[in-house]
Amino acid sequence: MHPGTRYAPLVALTSLMASAVAPTTTMDPHAVRDLGRRADPSPVVPRSDGPPRDAGPPRTRPLLPQEPFKGITVDGRLAVRHPLPERGFPTAEPVRRSAQAFLESLDDSLRARASGSIEDDRARRSWLPFHGGPRPGVSLRDMDDRQDRAAFELLDASLSPRGADTARSIMMLNGYLREYTDRPDEFGEDLFFFSIWGQPDAARPWGWRVDGHHLVIHYTVVGDQISMTPTFVGAEPARAPAGVYAGTTAHEETRHLAIELARSFSPAQRKDAVLSENKDPRRNILTERFGDNVVLPYEGITATALDARQQGLLVRLVEQYTLMLRLPHGRLWSQRVVRRIESTWFAWIGEVGEDAAFYFRIHSPEVLIEFDHLPEEERPTDGRPSRDHIHSVIRTPNGGDYGMDLLREHYAQHAHTGTTARGTGR
Repeated sequence: MHPGTRYAPLVALTSLMASAVAPTTTMDPHAVRDLGRRADPSPVVPRSDGPPRDAGPPRTRPLLPQEPFKGITVDGRLAVRHPLPERGFPTAEPVRRSAQAFLESLDDSLRARASGSIEDDRARRSWLPFHGGPRPGVSLRDMDDRQDRAAFELLDASLSPRGADTARSIMMLNGYLREYTDRPDEFGEDLFFFSIWGQPDAARPWGWRVDGHHLVIHYTVVGDQISMTPTFVGAEPARAPAGVYAGTTAHEETRHLAIELARSFSPAQRKDAVLSENKDPRRNILTERFGDNVVLPYEGITATALDARQQGLLVRLVEQYTLMLRLPHGRLWSQRVVRRIESTWFAWIGEVGEDAAFYFRIHSPEVLIEFDHLPEEERPTDGRPSRDHIHSVIRTPNGGDYGMDLLREHYAQHAHTGTTARGTGR
């Protein structure tokens, strides 16, 4: 952090994060499943306009990534990130206990389906934010009540109240799509798959993942250190208009903060920040599935060109993602990102009107966030990007996704020769 006048507005930002957004109202662990059992007070009328609209070519891409992991870079070379502190992390023991309890709740068959190796980085890097397609793990639909409760207790122990509410909202919006499309094999609040990678252990690396339509969380734990990237959070629709899930929303605060920041730019700032006012008719997001090694130069406006209020909005926008992580660790993650604020870039594509669809990107050596509006796929539209279909992802550039930096450090210290320790580009 620079103490000079140019960076004076940044001095208060770290303390701002310590008193971050107040926790939202959390739901009972059974809320998602129980909602699906209630009588429908406001019925959804299933679509009756013939077969589902074409969402593009069949999803026939290979399930496993075909190139070794390196990480997202600006020019093909891994940049130096701030070193991790050697000690002083909050305990991750509640997460470990919840993961172990989840595994113990499963019978032998389900436990085998839910278990993978933390060193199988090709399998860990294979994820599917779209609907349909095979997924590893055990779905909520295949769990009994006790197992279902254990899965949500793992989610609650791993995420902040905001993060857990975001995950549940996305699940419920997927439940709305089940009602609307009448395609339960493709959509549902319970079609989210939980898997454990490695054995939950206080000394050895391990992790877990939830994988489903518009929600994919990669969670890696090494001792008390935690990585939660890549995390994909989307929604279609962004608000459920009817049915059991009527009024459920996702990403509203993120959208409002982004619009507020974009509208605050002066003409000179807009010239730098806005890459184009013409939103791509399909998508602008670049680092979804199989985007692990994308070369993405910095674009837009630097945070040092923003005034104090704009910098505050930028930090709050970052916190929409970093503070999804359980708060002791989420605050440390936020602080680490803010320490590189002078190297942070913000880019915008689209307009800023009330109904405009847009894309934004926050990019630094420590973090990459993308947020994009896409055309709706399941409800009849004019084919243009809609605020009711969102794809968004947070990543750790320069080799940090999937906890690879934590694994690399652990294996180096313990003379481990596993495949994950090698082949990470470092």
